[in-house]
Amino acid sequence: MFKNVCVMVGLITVVKGITFFLWEEMPMGTFIGNVASQANVTSESCGNNKIINFYILQNNDSSFFSIDSQTGNLMISKIIDRDVICSGDPSLLCNLSLSVVAICGDFETFVRKIDVNVIVEDINDNAPMFPNQSTVVRISEAAAIGSRWLLPTADDRDSNNNSVQWYDIVPSDVPFGVSTSFDLHSHRHVPSLVVTRPLDREVLDLYSFSLIAIDSGIPSRTGSTTVNVVVEDINDNTPVFEKRNYPISIYENYPSGQPILNVMAFDIDIGTNAMISYQLSDQQPQDIKDTFHIDSARGILQLAKTLNNGTSGSIITVLVEAVDHGVPPLTGRTVITITVNEPIENVVG
Repeated sequence: MFKNVCVMVGLITVVKGITFFLWEEMPMGTFIGNVASQANVTSESCGNNKIINFYILQNNDSSFFSIDSQTGNLMISKIIDRDVICSGDPSLLCNLSLSVVAICGDFETFVRKIDVNVIVEDINDNAPMFPNQSTVVRISEAAAIGSRWLLPTADDRDSNNNSVQWYDIVPSDVPFGVSTSFDLHSHRHVPSLVVTRPLDREVLDLYSFSLIAIDSGIPSRTGSTTVNVVVEDINDNTPVFEKRNYPISIYENYPSGQPILNVMAFDIDIGTNAMISYQLSDQQPQDIKDTFHIDSARGILQLAKTLNNGTSGSIITVLVEAVDHGVPPLTGRTVITITVNEPIENVVG
């Protein structure tokens, strides 16, 4: 290394910069190029058969290189990892700069400073990596085909084609695809999940698949993360009663306030969309609504008042509704057909 050499600045001639190209991760001692020949510096430049010696001036990048002082051969002195020393925008050149001085034996007649640029080129030595092993995406079952959700972006410390170029999902038999776009701000390819088929939470409420990040290196490298898509419920199912019609019979003097029948409905939605309240339908005469009462939470039908005398032998139709708590609410209906028998004291035992 060139140290503590005093020269007269006025005698230094600066040679126009020369450039070498180098793959990263090459072993120590790898020959990069000959500074003397590239800068057209020969022994004749000194005259009087004086020897030219080459030295590297110290700077931030010089520690990566060594030079044969007599031949001017530039070599690697320690392994260069492009992805460490030139992290950031992978599309930019990774340029290491150093200066070499060529000096004749007397330090006076010939001193040249040669600016050297070493462009470190990337090899595909890094696989894409996602920030997390898995991610959860929540999508409404009402999502339209073609709607999109952003997915995690993989990091790849390599550059250009050796960095992530596109994404895929495995297995492919899910109602989703993946679209890849280039983000000018981050200089990265960004994946989006695309709905390709209608979703139905009541058929399947969870999809799990792998998101694969793929680079274009040779050979190509990949990284993956697990995507869990939770299909969220909408209120798209109407409550359904156990029976469409409940035929029952009561005596004419059946006491008010006593349970007559317990109806039950089910809703295959979830959460508040599946919560049900029972009510007497407005689509029936007022005297029916005045005569009967139904417990809104339990679906228990009762007489609100005793039946009129002479009702025996008649058939009373009561319309009952099950209303869910979704927005907007959905309503299911059933019919209770009540045959009124003679009062119990008049029945012959």
